[in-house]
Amino acid sequence: MNKATKLNTIPADGAKDISAQDVALVKIVDVFGFEDLTCNSLDQLCINYLSEKIYAREEQVVLAAYSNDVASATRRIFGKENDVLVIYEHPLGVFASLEELTILHQSENETAQQEEKRNMLFVRNIYERNPTRLPEPPRVLNNGKRQSSVALTVLPFVIPHTRGNVLYDANDFVKKNSDFVKDAEARSPGSKSFIGQFRSHVNALTTEDEPNMPFYFHCIRPNAMKQPSLVTKELVFQQCRSQRLIQQVQICRDPLSVYSAIELPKRIVLGRYGALLRTPYALDEVTSSDESLLQWLSDLLRCDDCQTAKIRVSASSAVQFNSISLVEKLELLLEDHEAEAATKIQSLFLMVMWRHQYLAKKRERRGLSNELLVWYGPENKDRVKKLLTKYNGREDELRAKLELKKRSKLQGENAVQQLATDLKFLCLGNHGGLDAQAVNDILHNDGMREMLQQNEKVVLALRDMSLNPDVLESQLADHELRAFYQKLVDFLQSKKNEFADQGNCTMSNQPAEYLDERVAAAASGENRALWMQVVASEEWATYHDALVEVGEDPGLLLFHSDDDEFVATLERFLTALALEKQCKDEKEALAAITNLVHPSTVDEAGVLGLQDSVGPSDEDAEMLELLLSVKFGPSLMAAMNQDPYFGQALQDPVLMTSMHQLMANPKDFATSTALRQSVVRDFFLKLIALSFAVQEQSDEE
Repeated sequence: MNKATKLNTIPADGAKDISAQDVALVKIVDVFGFEDLTCNSLDQLCINYLSEKIYAREEQVVLAAYSNDVASATRRIFGKENDVLVIYEHPLGVFASLEELTILHQSENETAQQEEKRNMLFVRNIYERNPTRLPEPPRVLNNGKRQSSVALTVLPFVIPHTRGNVLYDANDFVKKNSDFVKDAEARSPGSKSFIGQFRSHVNALTTEDEPNMPFYFHCIRPNAMKQPSLVTKELVFQQCRSQRLIQQVQICRDPLSVYSAIELPKRIVLGRYGALLRTPYALDEVTSSDESLLQWLSDLLRCDDCQTAKIRVSASSAVQFNSISLVEKLELLLEDHEAEAATKIQSLFLMVMWRHQYLAKKRERRGLSNELLVWYGPENKDRVKKLLTKYNGREDELRAKLELKKRSKLQGENAVQQLATDLKFLCLGNHGGLDAQAVNDILHNDGMREMLQQNEKVVLALRDMSLNPDVLESQLADHELRAFYQKLVDFLQSKKNEFADQGNCTMSNQPAEYLDERVAAAASGENRALWMQVVASEEWATYHDALVEVGEDPGLLLFHSDDDEFVATLERFLTALALEKQCKDEKEALAAITNLVHPSTVDEAGVLGLQDSVGPSDEDAEMLELLLSVKFGPSLMAAMNQDPYFGQALQDPVLMTSMHQLMANPKDFATSTALRQSVVRDFFLKLIALSFAVQEQSDEE
């Protein structure tokens, strides 16, 4: 409390002297509240006196403000006759009696008897001097009889506080009051006792001339149980009464009060509330004329008469508001104005933000629309519009589905590309036609052969691929052909793996073939015609005779083995012969596949011309003519599979070779002696008869 009531004006080292008038002092005093304990001593007496004094001071300041009597706020507080402050501060009151005993007996020896005597004398004096102000001390019963409080271990006396009667124990009062303040600077002049020092500090708080009204904060306990959301009416009323709040409310409600709640400089009013100016008021007009200012404030606050004391302009150009509610209303209007401005700014910001979002959304939808048009094609604009409408607000989902379709398409394209590569590697020969070994594997497999016999589309696709491998890409766009080609690749790959395993075993067990062995194999009986056909080329004119001799009799190679140039030429000739044979096999394979369903595509005129040139018998020519009229369609293939004879005959290598020769090259087949074999002749006769039966059945249907 010393620091709150004293201004230290001693300057720091090297600093200028600062007067008290140049310092804005803020006093914050936090004191104990009212106390009523089981045993109340001098400490509780001082605390309760300070509470009563501060509450009385607050009541005095409020009364002075509302009565427009500023001078009364600085006067000393005098209560009523029965006011508790009178009991404390009266010349014959509690403080005066305690000071009297402390000063008169301060030189005596401090014994227990002397201290008890002083305390008892203090209690007797305050009751004798204030008989009408103090209630009687409490008495107790001893064996059914009343006993004076003097005989008790405590010295009780009662003070009627605003909150209620409080019982104090006077023991040690005089002794505690004799605890003088030793520090001369901290001690107030003219007083050495504890009560004297304490009262000087309290008076500094409550009677000093303050230029501004002090603020008082009251702490009210809602209940004694310390529970939230619970208010005890009796407890709250008791606290309000003890803190003199009820008297202050009555003062504020007095209709005759002329309280000026707040006074603001004119420049502050215009600077803070000038934003509320509206037509027909202008800032220059309101600034220059007090009447215009009052009229503007009156209209702003919707007050009909500004000539009253509610709002006025003082001589010091300050606007005085007699009610704090008027300033609160101005603050609410300013808050509404600021909220309206903030709303407009926020609306503008949101509009700009939504505009940006709309443009971004529009760009996103336009980009998505372009992607959909690329995917579905420009002719499907209506479908794209329906999709965008359906997925409005879910563009991410639509984009995810489109990306999934693109990935699926890319995977499909990669799979098709890989399938095309595998097909070219496994099915096509060096010259682009069907590989003979692949065709042989296909025709000797029941499942693949049945698939070809039942589907003419697949056979035609194989033929087109062998003639022009570039059509494979367009063929793979067909799901049916793609499925067949995938099965074909799997089948040929398995066959290739089997042949590779067998080839590894053969190469590991057999040595490489010599040149004479290769010549003997190339000039064998079934290949000799091809040998002679290749030798007739001008490329081999240099060694034509030697090559012819070796071809007719491979044993003559021994006489030419010393000629290195001939041996080198023979190596090249064998390579060319192998390529020519491979090309011939590919053509035969294509014919064999094609004639499974379209044997009529064979050159009939060529066959007839060949027959005339070779001169076959009339019976053979008639059979060839009938064979050329046979249509190897799905119906005939189904009938052949149902007939046990054809099922067994197709396993005969001789019959299969004859079929291949007929389908691949009718000219060579006409000149061959295959038809003169009884087994082959019987097979073709039964085939012609089965074809006529199937044709008649088809015509009847």
